[in-house]
Amino acid sequence: MNSARPTTSKRQYGWRQLVVFDASCSLCRRSVAFLLRHETSPQTLFARLQSPLAERLGTYFSVDPHQLESVWLIREGRLYMRSEAMLRISEGLHSPWSNVSHLRYLPMPLRDGVYRIIGRYRRQWVPPYELGSKGHDRMREMLTVEESRLLGLPQDIADAP
Repeated sequence: MNSARPTTSKRQYGWRQLVVFDASCSLCRRSVAFLLRHETSPQTLFARLQSPLAERLGTYFSVDPHQLESVWLIREGRLYMRSEAMLRISEGLHSPWSNVSHLRYLPMPLRDGVYRIIGRYRRQWVPPYELGSKGHDRMREMLTVEESRLLGLPQDIADAP
């Protein structure tokens, strides 16, 4: 009897969530770099709001990706936006950053109000920043069928096997 279990590479098949962000925004790019540094384990894929994948996801979730006002988090087939997305993303960070997720208990109108104020002034407050090659292996223009399945999305979102 062979007791060896098949192994699955976390880097290829353990993706838990997809973060879709405004790639033209320095604050957003800095946030992606921060997430890459402080994630407890590699569990996040990334996509630009300015990509064909974001168009396909926008159609699926009935959201316009051209309104570049929010980060999107896709987890277990659900879309989270604005403060809810950011706070759910923080759950997967090393301490003390994961404690930010407790702000979810504040009323959503208050959280989203602060999110919108930051969003309105983000280009004035944050100096230019380029991601360079950080997270390049986790950036997606399309999803595979397996990645779609792991994210709880239908197969027709995927472009590749």
